[in-house]
Amino acid sequence: MFAEIHKELYDVLPFVLTTVGESPKQLPIDRPTGQSYHQFLWIKEGSGDFYVRDQRFSLHAGEGFFVRANVPHSYIGNKQFYTVWSTFIMSEAALDYIGVPEFLCFDVPDYLDRETLQLLEF
Repeated sequence: MFAEIHKELYDVLPFVLTTVGESPKQLPIDRPTGQSYHQFLWIKEGSGDFYVRDQRFSLHAGEGFFVRANVPHSYIGNKQFYTVWSTFIMSEAALDYIGVPEFLCFDVPDYLDRETLQLLEF
């Protein structure tokens, strides 16, 4: 996992990757005030129920979600709930400019796991 190693770059770069990781047995997460970073999370195995503000949805292996920083959310999965994630810092104004909503769901592209494994090897 890469975690907050180069804080001096936060004011220089438009996008800073803060963490990359995986949880073969993802525990329930409850973030009533969100978290400090924007997050991509996708499911390698199993399924989970996700809650963002007042919306509930289920995701399964091969699906993921993005949530912006400081957006309340939680999730809980079944026994085989295996997740991979990355978090990053990016200007809220830049995300607004390109039209990124508070959260969104997506189908995981084939290359994402391969590319993430390369990041985890560093």
